[in-house]
Amino acid sequence: MTNRYITTYPWQKSDWSKLVNQKIKGRLAHAYLVCGIAGIGKFDFVFKFSKYLLCASPDKYDACGKCADCKLFDSIHPNIKVLMPENIASEIKVDQVRDLTDFINKTGHSGGLKLCIIGNADRLNANATNALLKTLEEPSGASTLFLCSSFPGLLSPTLRSRCQKFSMKEPGRKETLDWIKEQANEAIDDNLLSSVTLNGPLEIKELVESRKLEKQNFFIENFINLLTEQRAIQDVVNSAMELGGRDSVTCLMQFLSRAMVMYFSNQVVDSNLPEKFFADILDKSSLSPRNLAILLFRYYDQVAQAYVDLSGSSNVSPQLTMESLIWRGSQLDLC
Repeated sequence: MTNRYITTYPWQKSDWSKLVNQKIKGRLAHAYLVCGIAGIGKFDFVFKFSKYLLCASPDKYDACGKCADCKLFDSIHPNIKVLMPENIASEIKVDQVRDLTDFINKTGHSGGLKLCIIGNADRLNANATNALLKTLEEPSGASTLFLCSSFPGLLSPTLRSRCQKFSMKEPGRKETLDWIKEQANEAIDDNLLSSVTLNGPLEIKELVESRKLEKQNFFIENFINLLTEQRAIQDVVNSAMELGGRDSVTCLMQFLSRAMVMYFSNQVVDSNLPEKFFADILDKSSLSPRNLAILLFRYYDQVAQAYVDLSGSSNVSPQLTMESLIWRGSQLDLC
């Protein structure tokens, strides 16, 4: 077996091989839920794989890059449809899904496979979800849908059940930090990177380049200190709003998700990471593991709902949302 894997990023090799082998064996699903932490290039991966699927003369692991379909793909291939939220704070709406359904129901260019990619699929609103369910339940012609999400738990359980789950590999911490340093246009402070919460290389790279990483770290540090009454509620709210309302909700949801998984699965946590300080607080709690889990998952659900609210069409105030979340965090009483 050749070692040639054509992927967008180095940590995607095994995932690329897995999906290519499904295609070679004729086992492609009608719909995939492509999930994994934010910043690992899920959408980029699926988009590149779509080129491979549409190629008229692929080799074993990549599109040929020379056929008419490859040339069409590099401009706008008529057999691919991409669906995304209209902007950073919006939902995916029912009219967008209806447009996608119309695309699927039409005959593909040259009778070929039709591909649909839905980015940030967790932002499908209720009506859009119902419309998409009808499409998945009554597939038309040769088509494959890819739903990409960093928060698959926010999708409708029924919608998740209609898709084959494809969990993408999370790169190791060293692999992540090495890649970021290779990509950086300027030197990066190792002390700043040492406290990074996530292993999503693309997200961390964006945070470094936008100068948001320090603000994110400061917000999480303040939140952890709030739990031990070493920070006032307003201090944490101020650091959240400095980062940005929606960014801080996303950051808090990702941190809690990762920290709880690490703690309840007894993973060894690097002493420089904020998850370690969070775990130390939980270790000192007088609550039983069961009650601790109930308390934390209930709070996580509240944070996740705030993420949905701030991503929706309603005019929810980021300031009031964060004040409510931080106040609730101060009432967790983990001790």
